[in-house]
Amino acid sequence: MLPGRFKAGAGTARPCVSVRDSQNTGTSRPRPFLESALGGYSLLGLGLFSPSVSGILPLMDNAQTNQQRILDNEHLKLLSIFHYVLGGIVALFACIPIVHVVIGLCFIIVPRVFGHGSNQPPAVVGWLFVILGSGLILLGWTFAALVLIAGRFIARRQGHTFCFIVACVECLWMPFGTCLGVFTILVLNRASVNELFKPRPAI
Repeated sequence: MLPGRFKAGAGTARPCVSVRDSQNTGTSRPRPFLESALGGYSLLGLGLFSPSVSGILPLMDNAQTNQQRILDNEHLKLLSIFHYVLGGIVALFACIPIVHVVIGLCFIIVPRVFGHGSNQPPAVVGWLFVILGSGLILLGWTFAALVLIAGRFIARRQGHTFCFIVACVECLWMPFGTCLGVFTILVLNRASVNELFKPRPAI
């Protein structure tokens, strides 16, 4: 080790020590004065700045990311199940207007059952029952099918926009659809959930 000297830089003097290169090439490089004063031990060697410290932050970020991903997957799984349940309930309730359709057909086909002569219900009433009842059944079954498809898409992490629109429509079906629609919108609005719905490149 050669005697210490001062190396000027940025307007200040910094004590350095000139040492031989570790490969014995004959060249010298400046060694920081603090490292020289410690007898050749660097701060890294003393454990003051351990390389593990710099690796803690990425590990913490990865742990938080994994924890958030697990939470998102659990929420999406529950939403998918609840969509299946809601779809079944909607389809069941949509079968109620079948009674109106049957009554309307009876008004049209066998009006004498409800009276004789002028006491018979007019055929237009029967057609009204049939049209309205059929429309309600078709509307309910269509909505139930959309809810079931949304549940399937949520389970497969597909159709983010479609699921979001269905969730908005679900809010109109109180009270079960409103609760499920609100929670679905909140979950789908997460940036981490949006990443799960993005298509992955084929390997």
